Parts: sequence; C-alpha cells; structure tokens
Amino acid sequence: MATFGLITEGITDQIVIENILIGYFNTDNIEFNELQPLRDEVDRNRSKNYGSWSKVVEYCESNEFKESLIFHDYLIVQIDTDVSDKPDGYGIPHSENGKKITSRRVN
Repeated sequence: MATFGLITEGITDQIVIENILIGYFNTDNIEFNELQPLRDEVDRNRSKNYGSWSKVVEYCESNEFKESLIFHDYLIVQIDTDVSDKPDGYGIPHSENGKKITSRRVN
C-alpha cells in the first residue's frame, strides 16, 4: 500500500487530490495522511480560516515536515498560484521582461 502525505492550502484541496489519486491508480488501497491542514470532526467550524499558502510554507519549514519524509512513500505539496506575484505572496513572478509568462520549462 502506498502512503501519501498531503500538505495543502485547504481541506477541499486534500479531498480533490485524494480522489484524483484513487482514480489514477484505480484503487482505494492508498493511505492518506493529512499533514496540513489536519482534518477532524470539527473541520466545518474552522475550515473558513484554516489553511492558506502561508501555512503551507510555514509547515514546509517545520521539523514536522522533515520528520514526515521518513513515514511516507510520497509527499504532495499543493499551493495555489493566485497570490504568487503579490508583494505579500511567495515571490514567483507572472511576467518577465514585461511579458506574461505562459509556461516555464524546468530542466
């Protein structure tokens, strides 16, 4: 059984990723561990103000993140790009030399 650690901006992001992986692997024999944000019976009450891109970055800088590498076959880090170029974002520009970046090749 493959184990996936999920670090996402929100609870709904986790649910979507879980269902994509179940469909892709055509099995429900996958173990998911929600690392951030955690899910439990009171999620509905806190889901509006729980999770965000900044909390994902904060978690990825934590000792808990480093320790999670030992216990999972795969780690998925999900972060939206909607604020990446904003002054309080995480420093990924949407333009280069005055032109909008439509795709970036990673070597």
